[in-house]
Amino acid sequence: MSKYITMLEEMMSDTLLADGVPSQIKSIFIFGSSLYVKIPNDIDILIIYQSLAIENNYNEILDYRNLLADKINYMTNLTSDIIILSEKEYFDTSYYKLSKKQIYPH
Repeated sequence: MSKYITMLEEMMSDTLLADGVPSQIKSIFIFGSSLYVKIPNDIDILIIYQSLAIENNYNEILDYRNLLADKINYMTNLTSDIIILSEKEYFDTSYYKLSKKQIYPH
């Protein structure tokens, strides 16, 4: 893994800690080309939330996604593609099979 990606993971971990992750979010992963290339075109993020969260303030998760995207863009000058899935959706799709690096919780 490149030094750039290590820096990005540390920056995102600090951002996550500073802003407080909503309690409905169970895991956050980096995946895609940003794990393999020295300077990626974008950053792919996967947010997994507790399945019942959609009934209990899903907007908080959307707000957090927007905040995270803005901070990634500001600190790296890269865009981000952030996917939000429930725990059930995560396991019902092929996302659980992807190569990825968990950044929350760490």
